[in-house]
Amino acid sequence: SSSSSSSRKSVTCISPEEEELLFINNENTGCDPVQEQDKKEESSIGESLEDAASRMQEVSQTSVSVILNILGIESAKNGDHNTAFSCFQAAAKRGYSKAQYNTGVCYEQGKGVAKDMEKAVQYYQLAASHGHSMALYRFARYLLQHKAGTDAEDIEQALTMLRQAAEARLKEAQAYLGVLHTKASHFDPQKAVKYLRLAAENGDSQSRYNLGVCYESGFGVQQNHQEAMKHYEKAAATGNEPAQQMLKAICQKQLQDRMTNRSSHLSLRTASSSPCLSSLGRMKVQLQQPTCLQQSSLAVSSAMFYLPHSWSTGSLSAGVDSPAVPYMDSLLPLSSLRAIGVG
Repeated sequence: SSSSSSSRKSVTCISPEEEELLFINNENTGCDPVQEQDKKEESSIGESLEDAASRMQEVSQTSVSVILNILGIESAKNGDHNTAFSCFQAAAKRGYSKAQYNTGVCYEQGKGVAKDMEKAVQYYQLAASHGHSMALYRFARYLLQHKAGTDAEDIEQALTMLRQAAEARLKEAQAYLGVLHTKASHFDPQKAVKYLRLAAENGDSQSRYNLGVCYESGFGVQQNHQEAMKHYEKAAATGNEPAQQMLKAICQKQLQDRMTNRSSHLSLRTASSSPCLSSLGRMKVQLQQPTCLQQSSLAVSSAMFYLPHSWSTGSLSAGVDSPAVPYMDSLLPLSSLRAIGVG
């Protein structure tokens, strides 16, 4: 019949793991089949069938939600944001956390629907309640940055969610916590280094650069210039611009120091062979006045405690040249809709 054929089709779509879960009650336990059949009551058979039907329905619901979410992602990639939003919302209503998160992104970015931050937060909160790591991060960020008059309870909730997301290896949350613990309200140098290291090992180049700054300045770790150079080089190799600029400045300073030392050595030799007051005076002025590059290096080192973060992780606002702008006061850009494919 058509109903039996449709049942067979739905079963073949179930993953092996789900099939095992679905039919585990029918596995042979090693007892005699005839004796087992004699022991079964009609009521227990009915309960097993109802249980199997319920599980089948759950699998079917999940499959539909997954398919709707995938259709939404493909529609978004093709620029059809209206269809994408409709698919995400339909799957979100079925309780699928990835679709709930994607619906929140649509509301926040105004893709396929009018911008509405309050609704976006509602969907983030729904997805976060199911343990969706990126939703945990976005909802926590909203509590800390956008909610006026954030009280102690909201702050603690936000920090808890950020830690959960960081433990789930979400580098955005790890990087955010790393910088957050350099601020006065949450100051903890050791925790800052801990989370920056986690984010760096998770592939975040800006956190790798910031970790180098910590070693350069002795913030949260023992000062170690060689270790700082290692982190700068790793970050620069991935295209991180602040790290590349730092390495360039360090190399220029080393070259300038060598030239200065060589010039001083030659001046001393000249002065010792034919001393005169005018040459000694010029040499004294030369040694006392720092070069422009040395002044620039001092300016860089004085600003090292500020750890700017790239917009890609959505945690900090400014570039390396604007340390006066605190990241907590900024409106942070989101990643593009293309990045929501994995939920």
